[in-house]
Parts: sequence; structure tokens; C-alpha cells
Amino acid sequence: MLAVLPIAAFVTIFITFVNLWSGQDWRHLFVRAALCWAAYLVLITELLSLFHAITQFVLTIVWFLPILVSGIWLFLRTRRGRGVKLPTWRLPRGLGEWVMVLSLLLVLGITALVAWLTPPQTWESLRYHMTRVAHWTQERAVQYFTTGISVQNSMSPGGEMIILHLYVLVGGDRLACFVEWFSMFGSAVAASLVIRQLMGKRWTVENTTLARSSELFAALVVVTIPAGIVQASSTMTDYVVAFWIICMASEALSVVAQPVEDYIPDGKISDRYGIIASSLAAALAILTKPTAVAFIVPFAVWIAVVLLRRLGVARFIIWAVTAVVIVLLLNCGQMIRSYQLYGNPLNDPKRFVKHSNQLLTVPGLISNLVRNAALHTGTPLPFVNSRIYILVGLIHRTIRVDMSDPRTTSVGPYREIPFSVHEDMVGNLAHAILILFSLVVVTVGWKRVPKTTIIYTWVCASSFVLFSLMYKWQIFGSRYHLPFFVLFAPLIAYALIRFIPRRMGWIVGIFLVIGAIPWLFMIDSRPLIVIPGHTYVGSILKENRTRLYFAQWTSLMKPYTAITDRIKAANCSSVEIMLTGQDAEYPLWVLLGAPRASLYVQWNVAGPSSRYRKPGFIPCAVICHGCQGKKWSTLEGLPRVYSNTNFHLYMKQGEPLNP
Repeated sequence: MLAVLPIAAFVTIFITFVNLWSGQDWRHLFVRAALCWAAYLVLITELLSLFHAITQFVLTIVWFLPILVSGIWLFLRTRRGRGVKLPTWRLPRGLGEWVMVLSLLLVLGITALVAWLTPPQTWESLRYHMTRVAHWTQERAVQYFTTGISVQNSMSPGGEMIILHLYVLVGGDRLACFVEWFSMFGSAVAASLVIRQLMGKRWTVENTTLARSSELFAALVVVTIPAGIVQASSTMTDYVVAFWIICMASEALSVVAQPVEDYIPDGKISDRYGIIASSLAAALAILTKPTAVAFIVPFAVWIAVVLLRRLGVARFIIWAVTAVVIVLLLNCGQMIRSYQLYGNPLNDPKRFVKHSNQLLTVPGLISNLVRNAALHTGTPLPFVNSRIYILVGLIHRTIRVDMSDPRTTSVGPYREIPFSVHEDMVGNLAHAILILFSLVVVTVGWKRVPKTTIIYTWVCASSFVLFSLMYKWQIFGSRYHLPFFVLFAPLIAYALIRFIPRRMGWIVGIFLVIGAIPWLFMIDSRPLIVIPGHTYVGSILKENRTRLYFAQWTSLMKPYTAITDRIKAANCSSVEIMLTGQDAEYPLWVLLGAPRASLYVQWNVAGPSSRYRKPGFIPCAVICHGCQGKKWSTLEGLPRVYSNTNFHLYMKQGEPLNP
């Protein structure tokens, strides 16, 4: 399978780093290998897009190159008699460590199974995440295209770029969900590194066993975040951005921990890798999701303050400019495309109005903070949920702001938050309580806490405040908070390991694993275990893969299947679509047999993106949503041959219209 090539490329880069910097923690090298791998992917994607060269053959060569270069370097190293070192880690010791390791493997294994068995099915993935991947594959380039769903063009493309490579190499979406799964795995690795950095080298050397337990516990906290579990088997991009942000946090700690002499020997900076790596992480996070800015800015300010004090103004400016150049370099392709279409390099201006908080006052901030926090309070007890709703209402009456004020709300109205296993509505109640616990412990016990850990705590906390200040609240917003929960996982582990008996920490860990069961086994759209009345489809162990695409909207399966079957039976390969901005486009691509070279799908739509319409395109079939009535009996000179509810098919073949 050609998809093994990107994986092999990452492994060889990682092993090369292990041999280049043999004294470094393997997890730190893992993080930097991931950053370099992703930066290479982005740059090569943008370069190949200029020549419409994103094909299976070209990507095979592209991913073989880093394997070849690393392989030659490692071979020459062995010829010099130095040997090749591999990353090492010791086996767990004691019952507690074994329980945590087995729990980690259990969660990772179950989520990997779900990711393998389940196709893309989240509504936003079917509407634009995976659809844009299909369009890019058709065009052999990451570029804007004609569409009636503007977010297919305007949204940051970082996560989907990774999916694109797997999609082209595999020839389908079988591995598409593993981008998010690997992000969960990587976030667990990075979190275990961050807690070691927070504890400090001296403490970890003097308390080796306790330090090891804390690292495993931090990883366990990450993989049991409910919103993260459901994301790990989807094709959304929230875990991808969370991974890049925890990578930036780790690199920020590396920069902060550098002694002065490591930066200015003889007036020159010797260790520049932390600054470069943190800039790469910030660039990749922004390229993945614009909400990343709220989590990046506090760490960027922290790094800037530290470097300004260490290096002086002149040297600081040099490195600040370097960081900005790195961020712009990885994002310039999308910025240029956005400017050409919208006249704005950042995004469609309409999206700024829709999602940017317009009540930049203390009451507006309090409203968003309270409602964002409330998204993680859903319990299985309706009585408790109703009391929380009443409390939120009381707070809003006190600050004289409506709970669904359009200036602070993009998707609403605000309502009672229930317990949910729906991917877009999952809250993280247990982890939210543990975050509050860690904040109290670090604040009250500040004399026993390293200064760096205290600063990290409030930097992470400030990111949630900044997020609530910058963006409007929405009912589906809990998944946007995933980076915040991942950032706090090391602090949760730190507070539990340092300030309560170790056995209590293990009990909390076991509780988190048991508490994760509903989201591990019973996600309503892709359950391993079916609970009648609570899941949309049967068990993914038995359910047909095609049906799973339509798990969240089963009524679409009949018209979509009937329409695409007729198109394929007529050997039609030029398909025009006229859908609404909220339709699920991607299942049409799947049912039409994409990706295949003979198929070309194009929108018929007015608007700014119509400039990208392929000249001379003549469809042999048109799929339209809402073309009802006699005036729509023909379209593009083609007769209507099929109708089902609001979906209609127009084709050359004059088959009679079904009853």
C-alpha cells in the first residue's frame, strides 16, 4: 500500500533526529520530526499545486525522497562505525504503571478500530472537509474551485492537506480518519513530555518512579478526553490543531528553559531549534484552523518576553522576524488564494462578521466564558442540567446580556446542555472538574510549584479567556475547546501526582477510563455497541460502509444512491451539481466512484467562485436540489429523469420521470 510511504518517511526522519541529537528525550525528537514532516508536506503540496502535479505517481516519488535521504545518511553513519541508534524506553514497573499503559493501549486500540471501520460521516466533513479533498484530487492541486459551499474554499486547509496525500495514495478515504487518530497519539506523547518539562530535570532525577507515573498519567488524561475520543475517529481537524498547539507549548518550554549561555556564546545564538520549532508549530496550527490563534498568542507572548529579556532588542527583532517569516511561508499559499477571491488574505470577510465576537466588553466576555464553560457541564441527570441552565440565565440577567445575543452568538440559541455522545455536542465534564482542581492546587500551593509551571498554568488559562473574547459562542462549540483540554492534561497530572497520594491518582485514572466508555463504544453515528433508540445505525462491526456515510442523515441515502446509480449506468462522467450551502456533497463523489480520472464534477453556481469554472464544460448529467416545478423540467438542455423529495436528476438519456 502506497500510504505506507508517508508513514515510513516520518519514521526515518524521527530515527535520523534520534541519531543527530542522541542526548535528547525521544519524545522531543518525535515532536520535532512531526513538525518537519508536516512542513515538508505543506511546502511540497503548494509547489506541486502550481503544476497540477498532485498524482499518485508524483506523491510516491515525493515521499520516497526523505526515506532515501535519511536512509543514505544512516547508511553512511554505519559505514563510519558509529551505528544506528533507535529510540529507547523502559518497560512499566509496578501495578500502577502497567494499568496506565494497558489503559492507554486499550483506548488507542479501540479508537483505531473505529477509525478503520468508519468512513467520513460527520456532517461538516461531508459538506466541506472531505469534499474539498475530492475537488483537489480532481484538479491535482490545492486550489480554489467553483462551489456553492463557500467554506470549501475559505477555510484553512492544513488538516485536509494531510488527508489529501493519503486519499490520493490509497485511492480513497480508507485512512482519512487516521489523521485525527495520529494527532491524538501525538498529543499524548507531547503531553507526557510537557509534564517532564514542567517538573524540571532535578525533580525528575530525584523522583524517577513518580516522574514516570506522572508522564503516563498525562498521556492517559489526553486520550480519555471525551471530545478527543470522538474526534480521533473522524475527519474533522480539531485534534490536528490541538496537536500542533501542544507541540508549540512543549517548544515554548524548551525556549524558556534554555540557560542564557546557550543563547549567547560569544554574542551569537547557538540553540535556535526551539524558536524555529515553535514557529513551525504555530504556522501549522494557523494553517489548520483559525481558532488556533487564541491558543497560540499567549505562548507567543511568553516566548517573546523571555527572548527580549535574554537577547536584547536587536537580536530579538531578528528572531521575531524569522518566526513571522516561517508562519507566512507555510500560510502564504492559502493567503494568496484568499486575497485573489475575497480581497482579504485571511478569510472571507463574511466569516469574520459571523464568528467574531462583536460585544468586546466585560459583560460580553463574561457571557462567552460562562456559556463556553457550560458546554462541558452536561450530565445524565436532567435535573442537574436544568439547574445549570437556570444558573447561566441568572448570570446573564445580572450582567444584562441576553443568553443568545447575536453579537456574541453565531449558532444558537443557548439551551440546556445535555449529556451527549453526538460528535458535535460532546462535553468534557470530568476533565473540566480536574482543570479547576489543578488551577486551585497550583494557585494555593504556589510556593511548592516551580515558577515555570505557574506561568504555564496561567498562559493556558488565558487562552480560554482570549478564545471567549475573540469568537462568538455556538451550541456546537465544545470541540473548539479541545486544544485547551489537551494543554491542561499535563497540569492535571502534575496536580494529582504532586499533591495527593499516588493511589488516589491511579483511582482517578481508572475513573477516567471507565468514564470514557460511552464515547469509546457508543458514539451515536458509529457505535461498536448498539443501544436501541440512542444510535443512528447498527454496530460498525456489521453495518454496511455505504450506509455509514449517511449515518447522521439516513433519508439522503435513497435519492443519492438512485441518482448516482443512473449516472454510472449511463457511463456519464461529466456531472454538474446545484446544491444548497448546507448539503452533504461528498457522498455523491463516493457513490460516483471517485477518485477516478474519467470523472469530472463541477458546480453550476453564481458568485465569486464562478470564475474558476472549467471553460467549455458540458455536463451529461445535472444533480439539483430544489429544482421543482414545470420551469425546471429541463436544465442545461437535459430532461429531468428522476425526482425524490427535493433532489432531481437531469440526463441525456430520456428515461421517463419516475412517479
